[in-house]
Amino acid sequence: EKLIRLFMGLFDVPRKNIEDSLEKASLKPYAPVTIVEDIDKEKAFMLEEESFDIRGLVIQTKSVRNYLFKNVGAHVFGYLSEINEEELQNLREYGYRVKDLVGRDGLEKYYDKYLAGVDGGLQMQVDNKGRQVRTLGLKEPVNGKDLHLTIDINLQTVCDKALEGKNGAAIIMDPNTGEILALSSAPSFDPNIFIRPEDSSERVKLIRDRRRYPLLNRAISGVYQPGSVFKVVVASAALETGRIIRSTRFNCNGVYSLGNAKFACWKEEGHGTISVHRAIVESADTFFYQVGLKAGLERLSRYAKEFGLGEKTGVALMNEKEGLVPSSEWKKRVYGVPWYEGETVSVS
Repeated sequence: EKLIRLFMGLFDVPRKNIEDSLEKASLKPYAPVTIVEDIDKEKAFMLEEESFDIRGLVIQTKSVRNYLFKNVGAHVFGYLSEINEEELQNLREYGYRVKDLVGRDGLEKYYDKYLAGVDGGLQMQVDNKGRQVRTLGLKEPVNGKDLHLTIDINLQTVCDKALEGKNGAAIIMDPNTGEILALSSAPSFDPNIFIRPEDSSERVKLIRDRRRYPLLNRAISGVYQPGSVFKVVVASAALETGRIIRSTRFNCNGVYSLGNAKFACWKEEGHGTISVHRAIVESADTFFYQVGLKAGLERLSRYAKEFGLGEKTGVALMNEKEGLVPSSEWKKRVYGVPWYEGETVSVS
């Protein structure tokens, strides 16, 4: 009762909230239960004085994550939230405790054990009134490690801004090193709402958004057709295996016919008779329909995998999807039907 009156006097907290917290605390007497958070220094000192007469009242300071750039880079950084019961059982041996924050996505999750550090602690002997008698043991805290990224925050901001109001992704890499300079996914979110207790309704809204899936990192978890970049794979497969040579020419008249099927080029009037270099420069679709048939599906499939398609890159982020490179064996296994030539044209 004394504790309830103290909290009602110092803070604008309804009596019911405090009673609920105390009831929760009684179920697990050795696990701390938070009654109020983010209090000012003056009130903290007042509580410290009162704690001498009220057993079990503890005032703690803790570091809080602050995502300075808010929505910018949210899918790269990820977010933190409070550890749950199941996780606590699995992670207790790593030093995690009740009320700890753990990484939920992005780099926060991937590097959680490096970033978290280890809490320190005191083992105290107390008398029957809960007063400290002497210190029995001391464990020094260990800071988490720092993480330095290749992300250029200015470039990241430009990419995120360009995707505002859209569903999509953008990745900018250094082609010489493979370093990721910007990785954007839209729609985005503010990771700070997972830290601030007053934003619980915003968290629920984000998690339940089944229309736009703002928590989905489309840059690594979305699976898309590669489009015209795949022409490089088709050209390589045919050139490397001798199915065509650099001077091989095909006519592109705007439409390629195979049986009764017609496959159009993006340029209605076509590109004329051209070789592979010109076909890549002008992105001539009908040229590559014919080159793909020359190479055959199995060669296309093998070279696609040589380029790294159909497998994970190993980027230091969670939930990366590997995508799919089709083959006749795959179609037979999944659909129970053979592969058709027209499908090779579509793949090309």
